[in-house]
Amino acid sequence: PPAGVPHCVINAFPNKSDNFKLIGPGGNNLKRITEMLNVNYIWLHIDKNVIEIYGTEKKLEKAIKYFNKYLTTFYNKHCIVQNYEHQDKR
Repeated sequence: PPAGVPHCVINAFPNKSDNFKLIGPGGNNLKRITEMLNVNYIWLHIDKNVIEIYGTEKKLEKAIKYFNKYLTTFYNKHCIVQNYEHQDKR
């Protein structure tokens, strides 16, 4: 992590495989979010199970708000396995 840069820490998903989904292939998902939020750096610290975000204080406030919503949406869309039972329509 960059030294002397303001940062915040957000809890990641409890399940490591869900966190790897969040990173995306080749880190593409976190790279996209880093550029979109215009922060210096986003790191998913697997051993600590947290997401570390580095940037200015103002950008960090926006990033926290974004991640609070995004993580819930991402989890519901990509991590929950939904079972749809076949319904016989007779």
